[in-house]
Amino acid sequence: MNLIDFYTALSIEDFSIKTRLFGLPLVVFLVLLPYHPVSAQDSTRGKISEGFAISGGVNLQNFYGTNSNAERLNYDMLPGFHAGININIPLVRNIFLQPGFLYFVKGAKQEILEDQIRTTILSYLEMPVNLLFRPCAGDGHILLGFGPFLALGLKGKELNGEYGSLPVRFLNEADINDDSHRYYKPVDSGMNIFAGYEMLNGIFFQIDSQLGFLRINSFYPEDDAAKRNIGFGLSGGYRF
Repeated sequence: MNLIDFYTALSIEDFSIKTRLFGLPLVVFLVLLPYHPVSAQDSTRGKISEGFAISGGVNLQNFYGTNSNAERLNYDMLPGFHAGININIPLVRNIFLQPGFLYFVKGAKQEILEDQIRTTILSYLEMPVNLLFRPCAGDGHILLGFGPFLALGLKGKELNGEYGSLPVRFLNEADINDDSHRYYKPVDSGMNIFAGYEMLNGIFFQIDSQLGFLRINSFYPEDDAAKRNIGFGLSGGYRF
């Protein structure tokens, strides 16, 4: 069993669970918003930014999973981007809780006929809650983090070359009588892992990876296909 097969086996499909998990980072972020901590001074290494950060970057996205015949999906990477904010909340020395909000563009490409590419583009509002290890290193800090994310589908479209495009509707159950839309589920969830470096002036860079646990394609009768998001990226930002 490889890594993708392992995470596929861990997928959660209960919407009530997803709804509760989706609300958790939002509640945490809003409760902590009035208590924006100011920058402190580390006695051995200068500034430790514990405040808000803005960040953004580029990512390569894809779908993984199985089709209706239980065969592995065959999609190609699609360039996307992300941008948002987060906050570092100190827990113990060098350990932070890092909730945030991101606008995230995901999707994938698929060759359905020779010289005909189907491109799916999905936009999400994403709420990660990461655990960050941030020790001093040189004139800055190493960044090592991981944690879950919840995402709400905002908009999307499917491009079919010469056949034009179809808008995406985010519903758990597809409307089989409507062929003017493509259907995807409104909630996604998974895991982030990242590593990077932050300079003392607050500028940081990191490598990101992300694996979705949930089936994102809406249910059709007698269709057992299961698509899930996967992606890698580079990002940078500034912590105030």
